[in-house]
Amino acid sequence: MERVFLEQFYRWLKPGGVLVFVLPGQRLCTCDRLLATHFRDKRVYRLSAPDSVKYGQVVVFGVRRTRRERDRLRDSDLTRARDLIDEMSRKWNELPTLPDEPNAVYLVPESGPLKLVYNGLPLDEIEDLLPNSPAYRQASRILFAPPKKIEGRPLTPLHAGHVALLTVSSMLDGPLGSGEGRHVAALEMHQGHRSL
Repeated sequence: MERVFLEQFYRWLKPGGVLVFVLPGQRLCTCDRLLATHFRDKRVYRLSAPDSVKYGQVVVFGVRRTRRERDRLRDSDLTRARDLIDEMSRKWNELPTLPDEPNAVYLVPESGPLKLVYNGLPLDEIEDLLPNSPAYRQASRILFAPPKKIEGRPLTPLHAGHVALLTVSSMLDGPLGSGEGRHVAALEMHQGHRSL
């Protein structure tokens, strides 16, 4: 899974971007090709937090190579880098722990403006049109219980908590109170949600 994750998401880093990748030390070897090919200035540290120790986690730092840098790589460079990563995977518990004070500085390049685009279904429009659908009207008889008409007076005065519970359970509809404290509660079901 670590290799699949890295394979999918390293592309999100722009060339020159900094990778910070946490994974179990024994799984480093599964990512050796990707790390050797696409990243330079790599550093690997063992993590010492209790949960990290429990799962044998390490952190990999690296800078994503540009296409030009990748094209200049020799096969011998890649083989040497992969061998080193494989050795770290076997001896991950001998790696230095991540220091509290940094011993290397990575410059993170500035990214340009980002525009998020959603190309999926227009969910808001579908939600608005759904109640007018004949299938929805037919299914709503099964999905939503018919409103209950409950009448009568409580034995004792209702407290605020009682009123809230009765209101959200749709058992309290119509005029409430008297004089200036008179209110009207009308609770209706709308697309599976209650609104007051």
